[in-house]
Amino acid sequence: MINRAQAVRTIVMAIPRGRVATYGQIAALAGMKGARAIGTILHGNQDPVQLPCHRVVNARGRVAASYAFGGANAQYQRLVKEGVLFKPDPGQAIPAVDLERCQFQPAASQKSIHKARPSRSSSGQVRSSV
Repeated sequence: MINRAQAVRTIVMAIPRGRVATYGQIAALAGMKGARAIGTILHGNQDPVQLPCHRVVNARGRVAASYAFGGANAQYQRLVKEGVLFKPDPGQAIPAVDLERCQFQPAASQKSIHKARPSRSSSGQVRSSV
């Protein structure tokens, strides 16, 4: 079974230039319940070239204030260079990503990266849900 951190990394590496995914979207694709764990996993990233964590934003399209490689403005600038579109975000210094136009839509084969966990039948036998 693929571990959760590796599932998250695999999903993030699949986000193309000019697109973003939300923490919640990645959590769902990885078979995880909480979006906060995604931020924790990505904050440990040591190689932003190999793992483009700057392409992950919150559910409102906002960049991370604690982006590990230079803060929110650095994340914003990287996304702008990749062609990500932004829209005004009242009360915020940095505009929000236009999720309607730039949110990553994985192919059907990528809809769920995690492997299903085996379940038990009523008789106690383990069965795979794959």
